[in-house]
Amino acid sequence: TRADVGLSEGEADFVPRPEYEWVPPLSANPLSYFAIPDDGRGIGDDGLETLAEYELRYDRTIRLLDKRLGRMLQELGKEGRLEGTTICIVGSFGVGFGESGLILDTGTLSDVDMHVPWILRPAAGTNVERGVVSDNLASLLDVAPTLLELSDIDVPPGMHGRSHVGTLRGDDAPVRDRAYARGGLQQGFAVRDERYSVEHTVPGARGPSYLRLSYDGYVDRRPPGFSVFVRDREVSTDPGNLGPSAESSERVQLLLADARQWYQWIAQAAEVVHETPWAREPVSAEVLTELVENGVIAPRD
Repeated sequence: TRADVGLSEGEADFVPRPEYEWVPPLSANPLSYFAIPDDGRGIGDDGLETLAEYELRYDRTIRLLDKRLGRMLQELGKEGRLEGTTICIVGSFGVGFGESGLILDTGTLSDVDMHVPWILRPAAGTNVERGVVSDNLASLLDVAPTLLELSDIDVPPGMHGRSHVGTLRGDDAPVRDRAYARGGLQQGFAVRDERYSVEHTVPGARGPSYLRLSYDGYVDRRPPGFSVFVRDREVSTDPGNLGPSAESSERVQLLLADARQWYQWIAQAAEVVHETPWAREPVSAEVLTELVENGVIAPRD
């Protein structure tokens, strides 16, 4: 943010990255690719700061958040509630510094937005070892069932997401083999497994016309074309999607097919949950069985 976080202690720890020592352009629009958007928060109002200086602001704000979380934990300790409290901290999305076209903004389906931390300190008595670090694939959908199992509460049938309590108790077997995402400023979807991040999207297609224009420069109203970007995380360290795409292997094609199937199920589940018989035919018994068997909806009476 633009706010002065007022940090002096430890500021020497934050060193500007040389590759970010350039001044990004400013946009007159509240949403924009390849420029800092004019979102009304005062970001980039002078247009003279380098991207490295903006990153320093971000880092210092994270340190301020860390201090405030520390004070919260101290207060819980003073009240004698810290050991009996499960602490769950999870990032909902990342902030781009141009890796996928957005600068100081969020809304892509690339790893720069999707790869966020999940820190979980279980309460005492949950039979969970603390200090476990896992690189297993996880989804934000998994937070709720994990917390429910830690609290000895049954996970309701039909709740999407999978508990990671087994991982916390020493079972290193992956809880899920893929995770899906859609939304933000992109039409389409993304799917991930333990190695690949695959995007099937049209950048800016879910925003105003000037946002799409800022990405590809098209001034006519041609229908947007979907493109596939593949990141092989075993090879690439860049979390964005502006570099060369990895090869579309057979595994990538299977991931894309699985993601299409998943979102077809989600659309069918919406027809079941939000019944409008006056607008369409009821979902067939075969489709209902398929949705239940794949955990998309709970069994129906």
